Amino acid sequence: GSISESMTVTADAYKVNTTDATVSTVVDRNFAENLPMNGRSFQALINLTPGVVLVAGNSGDSGQFTVDGQRAASNYWTVDGVSANVGASTFFGGNGAGGASASFSAQGGTNSLVSVDALQEFRIQTSTYAPEFGRTPGGQVSIVTRSGTNQLHGTAFDYIRNGRLDANNWFADANGLSKPEERQNDFGGTLSGPIVRDRTFFFFSYEGLRLQLPETSLTTVPDLSARTNALPVLQPYLNAFPLPNGGDDLVTGIAQFNASYSNPATLDAFSLRLDHRANDKLTLFGRYNYSPSETVQRGAGGVYSLSTLASSRVTVQTATVGGTWTVSPVLVNEARFNFSTTKASSSYGLDGFGDAVPLASPPFPSGVNAGNGLFTLGILTLTNGQYPVGQISLGKSIDNSQRQFNVVDTFSAQVGPHTLKFGADFRRLWPTFAPDSYFQAAYFNDVPSAEEGNLSFTILSAGRASTLLFRNLGLFAQDTWRVLPRLTLTYGVRWDVDFVPQSLNGSALAAVTGFDLNNLSSLALAPPGTPPYGTTYGNLAPRFGFAYQVSRSQNWQTVLHAGFGIFYDLATSEAGNAIGAYYPFGAQIFGTGGAFPLSAAAATPPPITPASLAEGGVLYSFDPRLQLPYTLEWNTAIEQSLGKEQTLSVSYIGSAGRRLLQSAFVSAPNPNFSNVQLVTNASISDYDALQLQFERRLSRGLQVLASYSWSHSIDTASAGSVGVFSNALASLAFGSNRGPSDFDIRNAFSAALTYQIPAVKTNALAKAILGGWSTQNSLLARSALPVNVFDANLIQFNNGFNVAVRPDIVPGLPLYLHGEQCDSVFQSLGQLGPGAVCPGGKGFNPAAFVDPPIDPGTRNPTRQGDLGRNSLRGFGAFQWDFAVHRDFPVYESIHLQFRAEMFNLLNHPNFAPPNAELGVGAFGLSSQTLGQYLGGNVGGGGFSALYQVGGPRSIQLALKLVF
Repeated sequence: GSISESMTVTADAYKVNTTDATVSTVVDRNFAENLPMNGRSFQALINLTPGVVLVAGNSGDSGQFTVDGQRAASNYWTVDGVSANVGASTFFGGNGAGGASASFSAQGGTNSLVSVDALQEFRIQTSTYAPEFGRTPGGQVSIVTRSGTNQLHGTAFDYIRNGRLDANNWFADANGLSKPEERQNDFGGTLSGPIVRDRTFFFFSYEGLRLQLPETSLTTVPDLSARTNALPVLQPYLNAFPLPNGGDDLVTGIAQFNASYSNPATLDAFSLRLDHRANDKLTLFGRYNYSPSETVQRGAGGVYSLSTLASSRVTVQTATVGGTWTVSPVLVNEARFNFSTTKASSSYGLDGFGDAVPLASPPFPSGVNAGNGLFTLGILTLTNGQYPVGQISLGKSIDNSQRQFNVVDTFSAQVGPHTLKFGADFRRLWPTFAPDSYFQAAYFNDVPSAEEGNLSFTILSAGRASTLLFRNLGLFAQDTWRVLPRLTLTYGVRWDVDFVPQSLNGSALAAVTGFDLNNLSSLALAPPGTPPYGTTYGNLAPRFGFAYQVSRSQNWQTVLHAGFGIFYDLATSEAGNAIGAYYPFGAQIFGTGGAFPLSAAAATPPPITPASLAEGGVLYSFDPRLQLPYTLEWNTAIEQSLGKEQTLSVSYIGSAGRRLLQSAFVSAPNPNFSNVQLVTNASISDYDALQLQFERRLSRGLQVLASYSWSHSIDTASAGSVGVFSNALASLAFGSNRGPSDFDIRNAFSAALTYQIPAVKTNALAKAILGGWSTQNSLLARSALPVNVFDANLIQFNNGFNVAVRPDIVPGLPLYLHGEQCDSVFQSLGQLGPGAVCPGGKGFNPAAFVDPPIDPGTRNPTRQGDLGRNSLRGFGAFQWDFAVHRDFPVYESIHLQFRAEMFNLLNHPNFAPPNAELGVGAFGLSSQTLGQYLGGNVGGGGFSALYQVGGPRSIQLALKLVF
C-alpha cells in the first residue's frame, strides 16, 4: 500500500548495521506514537539519542540541543529530504537567518513541521555520516512523513490536562504561592486513503493546541515608600511594576514580588500529502504544511517584570514536491523541490497584574508610537527570576520572515559490488527583517535614583527593514563497496560552498579593513559594496568508513565499525545577529547620566550614518579572511546482535572543532568607533565519549531503546555570538577561555520501554477487563551542567575587550555550601526567608570568591580571575515519564484507546543552575526549575516549560480513535 518502499520503516531498521560507519538512532512510527511524548513534539525522541545534551536558548544562539560536542546551531533538520532549517527569530535575526536553526513553533515544538501522527520515520545521525549528509557537522535529524494506502484509515485524538491533576512548582510551594491555572486541549486527527486505487493516495493531518501554561517567578519590585516618594513625573513608571507582596528593604527601596500565573498559547497545524504512481518507473509526491502559533509570556520568560507581556507569533508554511525515477533496475534518480516561509513577530505590552498600573503611553518622540517603537525602563538592583535587572517594556519588537527555495537531486547506480551515489543540494534563503524603527531604554542604578529620575545610562536606537540573500551549495560523490562478503567500505567526498551574504533590499552587511585583533587602531569601514568576507571554494570534505562482520551467525552477529571524516559548518550562521540596532541596519547611541524623562532633543532617534559609530553606535562585522568552520570526526564501534530481536553497540566517539566562529565585543578600539562586534574563526573544541546503546525491536509485546554516554566536551566558546558573555572572545594577550563546554555533561542515561501486557484468555469477563493494556516508560538521568561564575560589574578589561570576568578563589574556603549550612548562610544574607531552604540543598559560597586585582585608574581588572571557565557545577537531573494505555475494540479495524500519561511521575524536583553573577541578586542560589531554564526567554526558541524536561509532575489524559 505505501508508495515508496524507501519511506517505510521495516524491522530492518533495528538490525545490525553491516554497511557503513554512521552512528545513528532510528525510531519507527509505532514506537513514537506510543511513547509518552511531552508536548507531542520530537524532543522526546531526540533525548533518547546518546551524545545529546539539552541546552537553554537565547536570542543570539538558537537551537535546543547539542550532539557529540557540536554547537546547538550546528544541527540540520530535513523533512522528506529537504531542509527544514528555515527558522525565524522573534528577537532580531538570530542564527535562523542564515539557515542554522529549524523552524519551531512559538512554543518551541516540532508540531509546526510534522505532527506526531503524520510521522513515518525519525532518524538522527550523530557522527561520521556519509558524504550525502552534511552542510553542518551536528546532528542530522531526518523526518519522513506518512503516505496514504489503498485502505481508508484515520485517527481522532484529544489530549487534555488540568491543573488540579498536576503538582505545584517547587518554588511556588517554598514561597507559599498557590498553584496557577493550567488548561491544555491538544486535539486533532488524520485521514488517509486512495484517490485512485493503486495509483493516487492522500494523507491529511491536523493538530490544534489551546494551552494555559502555569509559571512561577520570584522577583523584586520598587517598594511602597519608593512609589510614594518618587517625583510625580516618575510615579507612573514605578507604579507600572506590580505591588509588593513580600518584605521591604527600607534602605534600597526594594521589595519582594513572587507570583504564580498562566501563559496562554495556541497552535494550529495542517498538512496534506499526495502520492501518485505514474507508472512502474516513476512515483511522485507533494506535501503542503501550514501552522500558525502564538504565545504570550508574562515577564518574557524571566527578562521583564511580571506586568510585562511578550507576545510572539510564528507561522510556518512549507510546500515540497518530489519524484523517484527508476531508470533501470540498477539506476535510480530522486529529486526534491521545496519552498518554505516562516513569519515571526513579537511585541510587548503592560497590564495590571499584581495591581500594577499600566503606562498610558510611552515617552516617545513625535511620530513614534507603540506600533513602530519600543520603550524599556530598567532598575539595575531589581531582579526578574533569571535576569538581574528589573524592567518594564511596551511596544513593537520585530517582524521577521524567512523564505527558502531548496532543490535536491540524487542519482544512484548499482555497478557490481559498488553502490554509487552522486548528488547536489542547493538552498536559497532570503530573510526580511523589520525591527522597531525606534527604541528607547532608560536604566537606573538603583531605586532611589529612579525616584529622582537620575539616569545611569540610556540606549537610543533606530532601525530599518532589510532583505538579505544566503545561498548554500553542496555536491557529493560516494561509493559503498562490498569488497568481501564480510567487509564493506563507504567512502567519498562532499564539497560545500556557503556563499557570502548579499543584500536584496535595504542595507548590506558592513565590511571592514585593518582587522587585527592584536591592534585595532587601524580598523575602519571598507568602501560601500565591499563584501564582508570572501566566499571560500576549497571546502572539500573526504569521508571514509568501513563495516566488518566478525561473526555472521544469524542470532549472534558481530560487526566492527570505524569511520573518519571532515564536516564543514556555515560561516553565515552569525549573520542574522548583525540585524537590529547595529550599523548599517540601525544606529545605537549610549548615553550616561542625565535626567528622565528625556527632553525632546535627547530622545531624538540617532541617524543611521557612519558618524553614529563614534557616538555610541555598534558596528557588527566579520573578519575579512573568515573561513568555514570545520570539525574532524571519528569513531570506532562494535555492534553485537543478541538473538534476532536485540542489538547492543559500544562506541568511542571523538571530534575536534577548528576555526569555529567566536565573536569579540570591543569598546573604543579607535576614535572612529565606540563599540564593535567582530566575528572571527578564533574558537576550537574537543570531544571524547564512550557511548552505549541497546535496542530491542517490538517482540512479544516488548520494545526498548536505552542509551548511555560518558563524555567530556572542552572548548574556548560554546556558541558563536556574545549572547552569553562567557562565550565572548577575550583579548588574545590574556590567553583563551579553554574549559568545559557549556553543555559538558559527563554522564547521561536515557531509556524508553513499551510493553503490551499479555491478554488473559481464561474467560470472556477477565479478557474484557484485563485485555488490551500496555505500559510506556521514558527515563532520563544525567549529571550536572557547568556554571561559569562572573562579576556582572566587571565585563571590560585589556584594550576594551568585553568578556565575562571571573573572580579569584579565596584559599581555604569551600566553593559549595550544602544542607543546613547553606540555609543558614543565605538566611543571614537575606537571600532566604526564615525557615527557607536552599533549592536543591546546595548553593555557591559567596565568601569563596573575590574580585581580581583592579587598576585604580581605570577601575578595570588587570587580569582574569583564577577561577576557571565553567569550573563549577549545578544540579543533575532525573525524570521518569510513565504512561498506561487501554485499547477498546469497537468494530473490526476500529478501536478506541484511552491514555493516561504522567510526566515526572515521582515529582522529583529538578533545578536550574544557580545564579552565577557575583554580587547581583541571590548569587549562588537556583531561582527556577530546570524546565523553566531550558524553556529560555522570549526570542530564544526554547521548548515550552510545561513540555520540557525538569518541570513538576504533570498528568495528561487522552482518548484516541483509530480506524
